[in-house]
Amino acid sequence: MRGRARLLVSVVLVAALVDSGVFAWMALWSHAADPGAFFGGDHESYRQAAIRLASTGSPYHPLLFAGPIANDVKNVPIAYLYPPPLAQLFVPLLGIPAFTLAAWSSAVQGLIVAIVFPLVYRRFAFNLAWSSVLGVWLIAGVSNPVHFAIYGGNLSGWIAISIAIALVAPRRAGPVVATLMGIVKMTPGILLVPALLTRTARLPVAAVGLLVVGTSVAISPFAWAEWLRALPNIFQFPPWDGAENFSPVVITSAIGLPQVGSVLTLLISATAIVGAVVLARSGRWYGSIAAAATALLFATSSVGSHYLAILTPLVIAALPNSSRTARVALTAFIITTIVPWFAPEPSLVLRALYLFAALAACITVTIQLARYPTGEPTRSRVTSRGLVVDTGRAELA
Repeated sequence: MRGRARLLVSVVLVAALVDSGVFAWMALWSHAADPGAFFGGDHESYRQAAIRLASTGSPYHPLLFAGPIANDVKNVPIAYLYPPPLAQLFVPLLGIPAFTLAAWSSAVQGLIVAIVFPLVYRRFAFNLAWSSVLGVWLIAGVSNPVHFAIYGGNLSGWIAISIAIALVAPRRAGPVVATLMGIVKMTPGILLVPALLTRTARLPVAAVGLLVVGTSVAISPFAWAEWLRALPNIFQFPPWDGAENFSPVVITSAIGLPQVGSVLTLLISATAIVGAVVLARSGRWYGSIAAAATALLFATSSVGSHYLAILTPLVIAALPNSSRTARVALTAFIITTIVPWFAPEPSLVLRALYLFAALAACITVTIQLARYPTGEPTRSRVTSRGLVVDTGRAELA
């Protein structure tokens, strides 16, 4: 009887997965070659930076030194705001047509997500039945943020993958990948907080960081000097004015209270960073990563719906041993990731709900994952009293 139930669940999940794939193809991917489509759109920033780097030695557009440029999709070609390594990486790729490069990038990211996200679930569920794999694929498959991050070439897709690897391989590979993301883009540097405070990770993180940065500086010292010169204006980059921005600053500004949003942003990010430090120092790597991801998500005034992709692996990790209350918050988040398919220009109320769902998910995954010490999660079960370890040692009794 149990075998028949599992077969029925698998059939339902396969049907749902196929339906979500067909829907995503019709709504998004089938339009990749259309004129004006944003397929690989963010790659244009990296490509243009690589062209400038190859011709002038600096990946930064001259307008960036004149003052903060507008945070508008039309300015993508000139809005390279990252350290030089990403532009350096794109220099040898300039000979590849933009569409081809975007297609390969999307395919590689999709394949990694399909492999690593189920491994995240297995690490915390201690098994990986086909129904579990299909369920994880469905969570990612229905997620508009995951699809659009991969589709548009935004680094949030790679950040989501790096967080997933950090959960699967907490000892060395995870911290090293977090280090690389921090070097490529400044804001993921928050993920270095747990890496640098974890004894087993400190040496490989320092070694990889020094090697990559040292090599990059040796190749393009002028580019790094230009980055330092551009930093004041980069830090003043204004909020994205897109309809999907649900940052506290943008939402409260819409009702005439921008200062409230600024205080909320500072409060959330500061609390999350402190939480990441405390959890890392107490040997709670997984919770520390979740807290750092919270700071990463809310530390800026531009939080597009595709940024929710970075929370997806954390939600997958928190699901197996979550309490009923936690599952409500996690399910609400999963539903939230479906909404952008049907509301590409959400109302202010809907964006406020995005903010609430994202913040609730961040708090939930941090609490859930903070119960595990660094290393192999201990087999556990959920009782009315909390999370109890089957070996008799209570992590949260």
